Amino acid sequence: MPTISEHKIKAFLDREDIENLLALGAPGDEYQSEAEMIHKAVTKIGIDQPLDFTTERITDVIKEVWQEMFGPMETEQLDAREPVFRKIAAEICAAVQT
Repeated sequence: MPTISEHKIKAFLDREDIENLLALGAPGDEYQSEAEMIHKAVTKIGIDQPLDFTTERITDVIKEVWQEMFGPMETEQLDAREPVFRKIAAEICAAVQT
C-alpha cells in the first residue's frame, strides 16, 4: 500500500513555495492545511485504489486542493502551476517507492 508522511508532503510544498508566500514572510505553517489535505487524499488512493497511485492522479489531487484553498483559479492560472504540481506529485510517488 503506497504511503507517505504528511511531513514529507509539507516539505515538498515548502520547498516549491508555489504561491511565493513563504518568500514573502508568511509563517512556516503556511502550507500545513494543504499538506494535510493532500496527505489524506493520497492515503485514501493508496488504500482504496493503489493502482491509481500515479503521478497523473496525484497531480490532479494537488490541483483540486489548490483550487479549493487558493481558488477559484482560472484554467490559465492552474496551467501555469501545472509543472510544479507535477514535480511535487512525482516526488510523492517516488517517496512511497523508496
